[in-house]
Amino acid sequence: MYELEALVAEAHFRRRAREPELRDQLARNAGRPGVCPLREVLEIDGGPQRTRSGGERWFLRLLRESGVQGFEVNATIFGWEVDFLWRDLGFCIELDGWDGHSSRAAFEKDRRKWADLSVRGLTVMPVATRSAQRNKGETIRQVAEMLCQAKSRRAA
Repeated sequence: MYELEALVAEAHFRRRAREPELRDQLARNAGRPGVCPLREVLEIDGGPQRTRSGGERWFLRLLRESGVQGFEVNATIFGWEVDFLWRDLGFCIELDGWDGHSSRAAFEKDRRKWADLSVRGLTVMPVATRSAQRNKGETIRQVAEMLCQAKSRRAA
């Protein structure tokens, strides 16, 4: 289902298919193969999310399976794109993997981005994708704690 979600979200991003058009196709093709999976994707809480890597798709699934909500995927804030953003809490998660940071320039750009976002009041939590995959429970525990702290800061 996550591959279909990625496809639908990408089609929406590229303005190739809008939700009303897809829902119309569902209605006109009831009972045909593919209708049920597409309906499930369109009914995802928050709608289909556009991811750009296998790591992002994996982390999105982990958040959803853990009941974590309220985030945007690949959202822009202060001119930077971040992987997972809780805009109302001023909190974001940046996945950090060797495949995306195998050059000095990419590594340094990420550190400049994190510093700039931090200066602007955003809490940035870097998550090493490979480590998170090996330690799912600990990763979710840390995310939950950071979200709790972010909520406390906003309430104060």
